[in-house]
Amino acid sequence: MSIGFICLLLPFAATCGWISGRKSKKTGGKKNTSVLRGDVFRGLNYLINEEPDKAVDVFIQLLDIDSDTVEIHLALGALFRRRGEISRAVRIHQNLIARPHLSNESRMASILALAKDYLASGVLDRAENLLLELIKYGYDKKYVLDLLIEIYQQEKDWVKAIQIARKIQSKYSVSMVSVITQFYCELAQNAIALSQLSEAMVYIDQALAIDKKSVRGILLKAGVEVSQGRYSNAIKWYKVVETHQIERLFEVLPTYCHCYLKCDKKVELKRKLQRMLAYSPEYFLRSSDASVLTLVQDLDLISSSVLDALDERPSLFGLYLSLKFDSQFTHSLTSSELSEKVQRGLHVLMGRQKQYQCSNCGFSVQDLLWLCPGCQRWDSMCAQSVLDHFS
Repeated sequence: MSIGFICLLLPFAATCGWISGRKSKKTGGKKNTSVLRGDVFRGLNYLINEEPDKAVDVFIQLLDIDSDTVEIHLALGALFRRRGEISRAVRIHQNLIARPHLSNESRMASILALAKDYLASGVLDRAENLLLELIKYGYDKKYVLDLLIEIYQQEKDWVKAIQIARKIQSKYSVSMVSVITQFYCELAQNAIALSQLSEAMVYIDQALAIDKKSVRGILLKAGVEVSQGRYSNAIKWYKVVETHQIERLFEVLPTYCHCYLKCDKKVELKRKLQRMLAYSPEYFLRSSDASVLTLVQDLDLISSSVLDALDERPSLFGLYLSLKFDSQFTHSLTSSELSEKVQRGLHVLMGRQKQYQCSNCGFSVQDLLWLCPGCQRWDSMCAQSVLDHFS
């Protein structure tokens, strides 16, 4: 049996022992307790011997003896879920729910456990129905609502996600401003993809009403303005982003430049681009397309600072740009100087890479070790190829 499974089994075994001890104190006798304890350990023995189906049968039968064993079943179901054996977890939890004399608290816990089983297996509709059933019966704990939001995010049902997020915010006094704003932005993004711009603007305005500094909402607003040919309005929104998170403008750099050129603001654009270049030369170049690179060349913006940045913070992308656009960005360097710069950058990058990787667990180290620190297997470290480092 794997060490991981034993680690999962220990809490379950502890739960079984605790329930057996509690039962002994409650009854004051030995007969029922000994039967219970014997069945518990028989079930554990099946688990240890990798016979989970027999173990499930034993633990399900335990409930016929005493309803106090609900905790055992919940612990066992959780154990199977963690192991990825969802069908066994479902079987245990369904059996619990089917018991007519189960207490309300135990029934709610069993329904929640079954919902987690379905969520883990990707059966989202069943998980959703069970969680909604819990809420219907007043069991709207925050962790139940959190699971519903998780489901709605996976289903991309942003309207329902907003409803649940608002409920969490109102009932538990937890700020959901950022989350709700993102949900409205998702709705806006979907509307934009369908060319439903008026509907998109409604969602964007709702997002900004919740968080007026939402950079994503502002960028979406500016994008809609651009699509409508209102470039001056778009620039106003871009300036708000510049104030709060200038790095986000890199994500829309070509459109950003296009707006300034359409408004005949080339001088102002040059100042903006100089600031962005100073902020992050590599990020600037990474975000640029052919039109931006041509504009940068026309405005004579590339200076030695860009090349210095590639020396200070070398990256594969930066070195690639140095070679690809050497006529534009490295015109002050000779071929040999450029070659030396690229070699220095590659040397730094290779020095950061782990040279050896365990073939068993994937643990990486800089120097050769004969015993893997991750999985404790001997002679499993293999040298990684240079190509692996840069893949």
